[in-house]
Amino acid sequence: RVIELNGSKIILRPKTFELLVLLAKAPGKVISKAQILESVWPDSVVEEQVIFQSINEIRKEFDSSEIIKTFPKKGYAWSCPNTTIVSEQFATK
Repeated sequence: RVIELNGSKIILRPKTFELLVLLAKAPGKVISKAQILESVWPDSVVEEQVIFQSINEIRKEFDSSEIIKTFPKKGYAWSCPNTTIVSEQFATK
């Protein structure tokens, strides 16, 4: 999935993009790790580490550690309330 940010294109892995959308749809709301796993990886057995990796990928691509707030033992929250996410999906040959 591709996101355009300030004229630059950011490419995210599909599940990382799904996590981004989940958080951005509820700005300021703390979403638990259990909710994230259930929403983004519903039919998979994955460790919580995969959430941490995806969160770090988003922070790195947006060049901001503040874009997603961590609430220890609670979850994560999107901290940019006026965010519009437009994606492009493309096929590779």
